[in-house]
Amino acid sequence: MGCILGEQKCIGGNLYECRYDPFSPPNTTFVLVERDAPQCAVEPEPEPEPEPEPEVNPVSIAITAPSSAGEGERVSVSTAVKNISANSHLYRVRLYAVRDIYAVPTSDERIGSLEVRIQSGQTQVVSGSFTMPAWDTNFLVMVHRFTNAWDFDNFASDIIELEYIATDIRNITIAVISAGFPSTDIRNIAFTVVGVEYPSTDIRNIAITVVGVGYPSTDIRNITIAVIGESTEPGGEPEPEPEPEPGEEKGKIPWVPVALIAGGVGLAVVAGIEPKKDKGGLV
Repeated sequence: MGCILGEQKCIGGNLYECRYDPFSPPNTTFVLVERDAPQCAVEPEPEPEPEPEPEVNPVSIAITAPSSAGEGERVSVSTAVKNISANSHLYRVRLYAVRDIYAVPTSDERIGSLEVRIQSGQTQVVSGSFTMPAWDTNFLVMVHRFTNAWDFDNFASDIIELEYIATDIRNITIAVISAGFPSTDIRNIAFTVVGVEYPSTDIRNIAITVVGVGYPSTDIRNITIAVIGESTEPGGEPEPEPEPEPGEEKGKIPWVPVALIAGGVGLAVVAGIEPKKDKGGLV
């Protein structure tokens, strides 16, 4: 097949040109003119764009736990972990009952754990339980996702408050209020219910007594607070009163520190009072 004189074409990066050839009818043919000619350089085809990785979203976490529990009570909790990503992933779900939500949880605080592959759109429930301590407890759920290593995925928490029984001493505080009376006037005293983190003590071990120490009847210095040590165990008997020291009258209430916490004025008064005999006050 002939060609047009002077026509050029590239073959494999080499340049060919149509020349006259008396021995090759129709007397024209392509002749190699230049190897690796610049105008015959083959541009590489662009590589296809990689497909984007499916977006990985943190799991959603739903917590089921009581709002409060009593000290020593067995508390059951659970969490529902849902994979809302497009692909399935391997997850590690750990449950903790911690006192300080800002501290790194320890293995001793772990109350449940599960490693499971969760398909896209599916939910996995993980349960645990613990014994309620003498303080508010944070139920913490930590979720990690495995790719090449365990990576943090998401977390959630809920507070389980400590319930105090009616006779628990932690339910009582004594505060001085601003009622327009002199600072030592008994009418400045108010009783309020609080929650504090002290060892469990039964309120029936406390007696509040108004004594006569030479002040007017409404003077706050007439009040002393004494721990009477009444047994709260079934069948328990109170310990016998110790014999009075020489020179001390029997029936006296021993020296007891009295802590009065001022609310409005921000003043704390701590006094030691040696009361005289009870004159019909409240016990």
